[in-house]
Amino acid sequence: MIENLIDDIPADLASRAYGLTSHSPSQLGKLARDDYARILTADHEELLAAAVKHGADLSPHFSTYRAKCAELYRAALSAQSREASPGIIGPANFPSRRMEKIRRGISKRWAGFSDFRERAKNAIRRDLAGYVKPVSDPSTVTRVTGPLATIEDDPSVNRVRLIYSGKPDATVRSALKGQGFRWSPTNTAWQAIRSHAALEKAKHFAGLIETSIEQPKDTPSPTFNRYSDMTLGQLIGLLPERARP
Repeated sequence: MIENLIDDIPADLASRAYGLTSHSPSQLGKLARDDYARILTADHEELLAAAVKHGADLSPHFSTYRAKCAELYRAALSAQSREASPGIIGPANFPSRRMEKIRRGISKRWAGFSDFRERAKNAIRRDLAGYVKPVSDPSTVTRVTGPLATIEDDPSVNRVRLIYSGKPDATVRSALKGQGFRWSPTNTAWQAIRSHAALEKAKHFAGLIETSIEQPKDTPSPTFNRYSDMTLGQLIGLLPERARP
């Protein structure tokens, strides 16, 4: 059970959301806060079951998920506070057209909240399914650092990882996803299932080989530079002794 979920939504904000449409805005505001807590509790239970199944830690995922859900829910309530009812403000000169526009905007806000939940939960479930438990013997991991990123070759859990010093730009992130790498918050790395192809792609993303990964169909294989056929162990051997892991 996640505590204090209701506090993610300020009571005054929830009440203001119904201030121009109801004679009981405080009661409706409380219902809105309760609904948020109920939704997030159900989501947490659903995702926790997936985390337990895969032996993964849900905490870092749900913390980010909760923060974004709260942000979107508050934004929807804030938009809703602009809606007015003729029964509250009076029918004289009631801005019907303007209210229609406002209601469309409100609907988009709530739809955005729902859409985010589904997309984010699917992403979390995928990451939990690919969770890699910490390696008990770090000596089993081979590491080599390139100009752009560090590669970790971890045969004990059948994974190849790319570790960047900062967040890669959108183009790189898109390319990583397109080549089978997925972000793992637990490992703070982009990782893929270990294979020769994955290792070659990792060398490319780390800047150790200069070639384009994505090739049109029925085109010759790209010509790699002199490092492309080397294993990570061989690449490490080329590094100055002081720079070796």
